Order: sequence, then structure tokens, then C-alpha cells
Amino acid sequence: MKLNIRKCLNVLVVEGSVKRFFFFKKTFNARFYYTPVKKKVLDFKSEGIELRKLGDFKIGMDLSEIESWVEKGGHQSYYIHKF
Repeated sequence: MKLNIRKCLNVLVVEGSVKRFFFFKKTFNARFYYTPVKKKVLDFKSEGIELRKLGDFKIGMDLSEIESWVEKGGHQSYYIHKF
């Protein structure tokens, strides 16, 4: 998605860690760009890990599905409201 469109969308930032082996944890940072009115995800990015290893995320899914995934995994999240 173009950068100009991302500037207009709200962002849900998720930070957490996942177990990779017995003693190793990998930290990640994921950003989900969503519409302010309908709360639909239009784009997402991640750093530190591929998102398909974390879950089945799709463009157009509801933000409530991602919020429930964050609660189940015990990850930290915060919102950035543009409008």
C-alpha cells in the first residue's frame, strides 16, 4: 500500500515475543493499519518475524479478531489515532 494512504489510517501496534526453541524467545513488532469507522485492516507490517508464523492475518479482517489474538498471546498493544 502506498505511504500516502497509510498516513490517513489509524494504527494498532503490537509488541511481544514468541518461543522459538526451549530457551530462546524472539521479539517482534507488528503494525496493523485500519480504517477509523469500520475498523477493517487494510495493511500490516512486521519487524523481527514474519506475520504468517504468528497467525492467519488477512486484509479486510476485523480489528476485534486481532485484539482477541493479542489478549490470548499476552502481547502488549497500543493505538495511534490519526483522526
